[in-house]
Amino acid sequence: VGVNTDGSSGNSEVNYLTHSGIRVRISTMVSFQKDGQLLDGYGTAPDLIIERDLRQIFWIEDTQLKLLKKQIGLQN
Repeated sequence: VGVNTDGSSGNSEVNYLTHSGIRVRISTMVSFQKDGQLLDGYGTAPDLIIERDLRQIFWIEDTQLKLLKKQIGLQN
């Protein structure tokens, strides 16, 4: 439930470039969907799409959870 994930495996390491000191994050593994397709760069699509709104984005209210609860009858 929600929106498509961003498609990153989450298993990355931080490194600093020797001469510039710039911090980079490098993936250390490849992740796959349950159907064998790559996760990285594509993400996982939810079965039920509930979009974010500004209240959700700015951490004012969990509007996605509120809409889900309403949809499944846990909230008026």
